[in-house]
Amino acid sequence: MKLANLKIDQKKSGFTQFLLTDVKPWYEYADGKRTDKQLGHSCEVALPKQQLDKITVHVAKLDLKIEPKMQRVDFHNLDISLYPDFRNPSEVGVKATADDVREVG
Repeated sequence: MKLANLKIDQKKSGFTQFLLTDVKPWYEYADGKRTDKQLGHSCEVALPKQQLDKITVHVAKLDLKIEPKMQRVDFHNLDISLYPDFRNPSEVGVKATADDVREVG
């Protein structure tokens, strides 16, 4: 089994609360260089149940209208997986994608 094929169960892993800290455009890369094609937005979130560790969730939506202000958010169709970190072989990276993000409460 490849590590990249391993999917994380959001509820069992504790990835259930997200605080939005930053939003940036997410661009396509080809041959190691950024293209002008925007795929959506990169949402950086802090995880309160994991000592405020941060992960980036790529949201495949171009017209995202949410401002980061440490507010609680939720993701639609969140997919979390792992990948080997080739720069640091003793660590594993987290890849997260979603269809949409919305403010909670």
